[in-house]
Formats: sequence, C-alpha cells, structure tokens
Amino acid sequence: MCGIVGYIGQEDVKEILLTGLKRLEYRGYDSAGVAMVNQTGVHIFKEKGQAVNLRHSDFCNITATFGIGHTRWATQGCADLVNAHPHQSASGRFTLVHNGVIDNESFLKSTYLSDYDFASDTDSEVIVGLLDEFVKIDGQIQTAIQKLLIVLKGSYAFGVIDNQKPDILYAVKNKAPLLIGIGENFHMIGSDIMSMRHCTNRFLNMDDKEFVEITRDETTVFNKAGQILKKKPFFTNIDATTFEKGDYEHHILKEIDDQPKVIRRLAADYLISGWTDKKKKALDMLRNASRIYLVAGGTSVQACQVGKQFIEQLAGIPVEVLLASELAYHVPLLPEKAAFVIVSTSGESADGRGALLRVKKLGYPTIVMTNAIKSTLERLADDVLYLNAGLEVAVTATKTYVAQLASFALIAGALAKEMAFDLERELIHVASSIEELLMNKEYFKKLSQDYLMTDTAFCLGKHRDQYTAIEGALKLKELAYVKAEGFAAGELKYGTLALIEEGIPVIGVISEESMQLNMRGSLQVAQARGAKILTIVTASCSKEADQIVVPDVHPLLTALVMIVPMQLLAYYAGIAREIDVDQPRHLAKL
Repeated sequence: MCGIVGYIGQEDVKEILLTGLKRLEYRGYDSAGVAMVNQTGVHIFKEKGQAVNLRHSDFCNITATFGIGHTRWATQGCADLVNAHPHQSASGRFTLVHNGVIDNESFLKSTYLSDYDFASDTDSEVIVGLLDEFVKIDGQIQTAIQKLLIVLKGSYAFGVIDNQKPDILYAVKNKAPLLIGIGENFHMIGSDIMSMRHCTNRFLNMDDKEFVEITRDETTVFNKAGQILKKKPFFTNIDATTFEKGDYEHHILKEIDDQPKVIRRLAADYLISGWTDKKKKALDMLRNASRIYLVAGGTSVQACQVGKQFIEQLAGIPVEVLLASELAYHVPLLPEKAAFVIVSTSGESADGRGALLRVKKLGYPTIVMTNAIKSTLERLADDVLYLNAGLEVAVTATKTYVAQLASFALIAGALAKEMAFDLERELIHVASSIEELLMNKEYFKKLSQDYLMTDTAFCLGKHRDQYTAIEGALKLKELAYVKAEGFAAGELKYGTLALIEEGIPVIGVISEESMQLNMRGSLQVAQARGAKILTIVTASCSKEADQIVVPDVHPLLTALVMIVPMQLLAYYAGIAREIDVDQPRHLAKL
C-alpha cells in the first residue's frame, strides 16, 4: 500500500507535494520521492524514510508548478533508493508514481519487455516500460494507456508525466484508490481526500479502468474504450487542521485522548439524531438476515468479535466473524438469507474489496463500516455506516477501534426488539470512565517501564476479555515491538506454558465476576513458573494486589474501557524504547 499525489497549476509545487505526502504516510513511509517539471525538464528526488527527508538544498532550489509524488510501503523490492518512486522509462520519456501490485509482471516482462533494461526490482517499472513500447504503435499516449488497461492485471493507481507533453498530467485507476482534486487554475490527483484537502474541497471520483488527462484548466476523464465521461464533483468539509498534533508530542496519544469524544459523538449522531431513520436501509438488511457476517482484518477483527457478542446478546441474530483476506478467496457454506458487514477503517482495504466483491457477486447485501468518506468500499457496497471518529493520523488504530465497538453496540441496540438498559446513558458513562483512566497517564508510564521492558509478553482474557487481550497484544507488537501473544486464558496450558520463563510479563484482563476465579487460576499457573503478573480488572472484580482498576460500566460495554490501559501501556513502552509510535516500522493503515 503506497500513496500518490500530483499537482498541475500555478503555485510552486514543492510544499504542495510534501504536505500531501506527509498526509499519505499512513499508507507507507519506507521511502518518498517526487518528480517536478519545469522549463529545464523533469527533476527527480528520492530519499529513504519519510517525506520530510526530501527537503534538502537541491530539492528546495527547484521551482516548478507541475509535479507528482510518492510515499512507499515496500511490496516488491527492498526499501532502498533504487526501488523508490518515481520511476522513469528507459527512454526517459515517461515518469511514474504507482500504488498497487501488478499481478502479471512476469508475463508482461517476457511478452513485451524481454530486451528492456530494468533499473529496479519493482513491478511498477513494468508500467513505464510498457508505455515506452506501446506508444511506438501510433505515437499517441492515449492509445498506449488504453492498451495498458487491457494487459495489466492487478491493482493500480498511477500518475504519469510525459516529457513530450509537459503541460498534461495523466492518471489511471483500477482497484487502488484515486481521486481528482479540482481548483481554480489547478488540478490534482491523490490517493485520498486529505492528500489534497490543503488545496481544495472539491473532488471527482474515478472508477476502475478509467484514465484522465489533467491540465491546469481542465480535467477529462475517459473509460477504457477512450470515450469521454461526464462526472459530477462532490464537496467535503473535512477540516484539514485535524492533521495537526496541537500540544501533543504524538498523534497517537492525541487520538487515545479523543476516544471519549468519539463515543459521545456517535451517541449523539445515531441516538439523539435518529440513527434508526438515517440508516434504515442498512438496518433492514441486517434485520432480514438469518445470519450476519462481519468481515475484517487486523484490529477490526477484534472489534468484530466483540460486536458479534453485542448483536447476538441484544438482537438474537447469529453472527460469524470472517477474515477478509480469506473470504476474498474461500467462501464458506452460506445460508440463503445472509448479510455482510465489511469493516475497514480506511475504506480502501484490498482484502476488504476482494471479500466484498466476492459476496456481492453471490447476491448478498453488503454494508461497509468505515471512517473514510467516499471510499472505494463505500462506492461498491449497498450502504455505509460511518465511524465518525475524525481523522486518525497514527498508523496504529486506537480511537477507530473504540468507534467500531461503540458502533456495533449501537447496531445491536437498534436491532434489538427491546432494551433492558438505556444505551445512550451507558455509552456516556463509558466515555466518562475512559476520561478517568486518561487522567493517570504517569501511572501507566511507570507500569510500562516496570513490566514491559522485555522482548516477550503474553495477554490473557476470557469471553469478551480475550479480544481485549488479543488487541492489547497487537498494540504491544505495533508500538513497542514486543513479541506479544494474546489468547483465551484457558489455552495457556496448551503449548504457551512451555514459553513462560522467569520475569516474562503476563497481563490478565478481568471484567466478569463469573470468569474471575478461572482467570486468576490461570495467572497463578503462570506466576508459579516465574511470570511477572500485571492485572487489568474492573472495580467490582478488583483485589488488593491488582495494579490497574478500571471503573465499572455496563457489563456488555466493558471492552470499550478495558482496552484503554492496554493502549497506554503499549504507547509508553514504545516511547521508552525510542520507537516512532506514530509510524512504526513496516506498517501501513490498511
């Protein structure tokens, strides 16, 4: 997953591109590069690491009003300057930035480019090589692009500079996200809205197998047959200043602190403002299903597992949780009346897209739960449920996870025939309880230093708590590079116990009285073998020796509160290890 941005207009392009790339770094930050066009030609700059590394004297001395940029998450070829984008064709005519994966790279090389001199190990370079070859057919780049759309297999969104036409930016889309930004005397391309929001609030969507010719004054969109398409722009009022950290040292801590506000916003938007009326279509699809399938990857899987319990307990509808990366290729036996909720924070997950298209082809209704507006998955699905969490800049999910949990609670409440408690009031109480925890950051910082300066850790829980344990372990991996494993406490004795050594931290999550004795028994087994025990418990389950006591909330909603200590512990462990907690190595927000 990579990010691209391009601009053609009247302003100096350097800071426009750098700002766009900085906002795309959740999509990858192994390397960054730009190509800028002026009267002396195409000037390419590449650096390893973040986009800010491009800001050196040679780069700053260039003046141009046309350019493209790229931030990379390596999928093919190591993260070095050779494989960094932009890539140029062997002739030097075409310069390209690409997001996606070309599945038939080997076939294309052997069929069309057997004598081509490749400079990198990337599949992206195949595209500019093919442009070099195809443009020889009739000398027209438009027909060369149409030929590309026929032969390329896989996902791609790319921007191209043709140095023989230095006043036109070309862009092509298939499966990977790409938007067009529209302004006064300028136009842009970008992988998402925020990469262009500092320049415009007016955008065009591109659909698969479309390409575009962009000048300073106009944008012309074509289908794969070369026919001109009429597209209606849309506007967004997303506040670009939400990208700023304010007084916080890191975006992720700001986003952890945002969580109470996110819960209150969801409660206000969906309960006070009549959520049932707003999302009648989605609710009807779920209400009419004999079984609901929640489909996700990464952090969202844990949210789906908790959401399954919400829906089954409150609405009485059976729910299954499936991995998007598996469903895209292997569909289980499905009932006739099923509904699918695809959960993707970015709305651009390739796995989610594959899964959605697979079940949509089978005729099942699909709903996307996302934090992004006008995303690819939203356009493909039958309906959308927004998380309304606000922009999440840090790569690691925190407030979007809590937003997913709150959204599933709201869905379950809306589907329930009757409710035994006031969901709005209980969610507001959850928000206040999280605020209480967030007032004790120095305590969590000390605990992380006392318990988590280690290379290995285990996190245990039962029932809903096991998913808090799994998500907590994931946070330790992402933010502190700790080899952490989260699982149901009863599974400790099957293999994992052999890994327990003197001083290894074992974190126990306890929020249910009925599970308490069993949970504490598992922790004692680990402690007897030298483990260092750290407990996160609700007030009603607490004992004198427990280190972290969480305020009591409604038993069904405890997962929203129990995850916060795990987030803070992982954050402070990462800080102590001098890790870039906003952009951990090798990761991207999928």
